[in-house]
Amino acid sequence: MTFYVADLGDMSFTLGLSGWTANDWSGAGNFDLMAPRADVDSYTQQRVFEELKQNWLEKPDSLAQQLNLSRTAVLGALGAYTQAGRAI
Repeated sequence: MTFYVADLGDMSFTLGLSGWTANDWSGAGNFDLMAPRADVDSYTQQRVFEELKQNWLEKPDSLAQQLNLSRTAVLGALGAYTQAGRAI
């Protein structure tokens, strides 16, 4: 891993580079956040997020069953929150 630090006066910017890009592990690891996901309305997304607040570790199939939603809808909501940096 290589780090570069740019001193910008009142702030600094740190950039860390790893071998992930060179080895294409990011593609093989399915980390592509630009991949298409199912369109899910904001109400459904909010329902999934509220359920995750109650139990933050949950499988998509379990969420779908608890919320009476399709697995596709749950995965779409989770994808949206992952892309927004609010879930992993």
